[in-house]
Amino acid sequence: LGADTDVIVADYAATAANLTGIFHRLGILRPLADASAGNAESVLGADHPMLGAVAESMEIMLAELGAAAGMTSHLLDHGLEGDELVRLRAKLVA
Repeated sequence: LGADTDVIVADYAATAANLTGIFHRLGILRPLADASAGNAESVLGADHPMLGAVAESMEIMLAELGAAAGMTSHLLDHGLEGDELVRLRAKLVA
């Protein structure tokens, strides 16, 4: 959409500091009560790899999406209209 790859990766990685709070708010880290021990543990621990925001993960994803074609071509090829692209770019890359 026109954003620099380094900016995308850095923004993605910066979310790591807030993920635990976000996931708790969304109910993703629901506790399981252990009645016999009287404690609770998370269904997914905060350190679970699927709950992370590692810069390398975003770099790999962007490479898989095709740096040459870019997201613009991908989105247009899959039904996004030109006016929607303009609005999306304004919202996400501004």
